[in-house]
Amino acid sequence: MRRAPAALPLAVALVLAACGTGSDTSTSQDRAGGTAMAPTRPADCNHVSLQGTDAAAAVGFHWTGEEHPYGTAVTLWFCVDPRLGGSVAFGPPEGVTVSPATQPNPAPGTGVLPFTVTVPAGASGRVRVRASDPDGRPQADIGGPEIVAAESGWRFSEPGR
Repeated sequence: MRRAPAALPLAVALVLAACGTGSDTSTSQDRAGGTAMAPTRPADCNHVSLQGTDAAAAVGFHWTGEEHPYGTAVTLWFCVDPRLGGSVAFGPPEGVTVSPATQPNPAPGTGVLPFTVTVPAGASGRVRVRASDPDGRPQADIGGPEIVAAESGWRFSEPGR
């Protein structure tokens, strides 16, 4: 009988780890990009793309898709490579408040910047983000999620959906 090469068990273990163990604890909302878990790095964000004017790197957002009551503060994360440095400023739709309005993107940081969004009844529109380099020069103007108003609350959504 022929013995398996010594590297075969390691290869099998790596493939099984990559595929998962079959104990999927995520919900259908998690898989659809609606997880409430805070990302720890830009690659963990659930809405990443290369949009914007002169975007030098992949940037994006992380949000949940469920409906929120009006007036309730909800976290929206902006995700960007921290090596770019500079700062990030939010441009919310009329009536919507974002806190803080501007945050630094420190080079030794995580690149995941939390912002708190509060939406009053009837407010809607697209969130925008302006990224500046360390010298304050504009680097990107990025369209974020759409705030969609409903009778009983609001939610974030991909624009045009």
